[in-house]
Amino acid sequence: MSWNRSLLFCLLLGFYGCVPREPPEPLLPPPVPTAPLLSEEDVRPIARPDLHIESVQSEPAADGSGTRVTGILVNRGNGPARTLEITVRVFDAQGGLRQQTTAHVDRIPLPAGASTSFSATLGHDPEAEEIRVEAIGK
Repeated sequence: MSWNRSLLFCLLLGFYGCVPREPPEPLLPPPVPTAPLLSEEDVRPIARPDLHIESVQSEPAADGSGTRVTGILVNRGNGPARTLEITVRVFDAQGGLRQQTTAHVDRIPLPAGASTSFSATLGHDPEAEEIRVEAIGK
């Protein structure tokens, strides 16, 4: 009987051992290359205007009603000034503000390296001692 079992075992082993295998799972496609997490790029300097006021002059207005203030605004920065605001202020001997106005600018925007003229008219003030001009640009 043990011989029969051995024979049966060999037959079964041969039968099941010869059964074709199932095909393997299909391989996944290769991964798509992605950009590296860290990369270098050229960093350009921030373009900013650098405004300077030059040649400020004041003279009596043509109609005699006050004072006309003129000057030159120069952009020495590496970027344009897209908005410009020039404020002219008049102070008395004690430093108190007497008048303030916004000047007219001839050229907006003001490219880097360029200049423009400005002018403002102030009312007549016998106590005016000092005129200050301030330019703000972005």
